[in-house]
Amino acid sequence: GCNATLSYMDVIGIISTQQSDIDVSEKIMGLLLWYGFLGIKTSSGDVKFIYNFNYNKNLLDGVIKKENGNLSYVIHEAFWPVLMITGDL
Repeated sequence: GCNATLSYMDVIGIISTQQSDIDVSEKIMGLLLWYGFLGIKTSSGDVKFIYNFNYNKNLLDGVIKKENGNLSYVIHEAFWPVLMITGDL
């Protein structure tokens, strides 16, 4: 399995194994956030997905920018069984 909580570099590293262009990797990461596969875990421990922002990507991006690198990315629990993730966020 894999971890449910990932750093920015973890996510980009996983994407980059298939795609070497960092701009494309960041766009793919944006799509994973938009479709709810990935969410964010803020420095206060709150876990938020795009639907918590009423699918407003600008609001989500604003929180990401405000956190200034002090957040983690989380895989939505619906995908945990197929990725063999166990435990908590």
